[in-house]
Amino acid sequence: MQSIIVQSFITAPGQVVWDALFARTDLLFDGLPADAWPAGEEQPPFHKTVEWPFTEAAGGRTQGSVTLHEVGGGTRVDVRHEGWGEGPAWDLAIQGHFAGWLQGLAALGTLLETGADARVADPSLAGRERYF
Repeated sequence: MQSIIVQSFITAPGQVVWDALFARTDLLFDGLPADAWPAGEEQPPFHKTVEWPFTEAAGGRTQGSVTLHEVGGGTRVDVRHEGWGEGPAWDLAIQGHFAGWLQGLAALGTLLETGADARVADPSLAGRERYF
């Protein structure tokens, strides 16, 4: 089995990042058929594990987890997305989800650090862009 592992650092307190992860799913799940996190198990203070429903086209479900660590003036966000199989459909799904996690976390960090939605780089593209 293969895994996606992504770390990001956001200069905001852990609770602010945690709240934004669940309040602004449009940033994190841009392009996926979701407006909320899938149901899952939450462990205080900042850890959530979910069965990921958006990979069935590749042949099965995967499991994602997000853990926050407050460190030196901000929060490290650790994403671990596991259970990926082998083969062309899985490879395509991995590529898309890896890019999505990177872009979603970058958009979330930019929003929390600057107040700007980085996905809207050009006002004439508003609503049509997917990635920044």
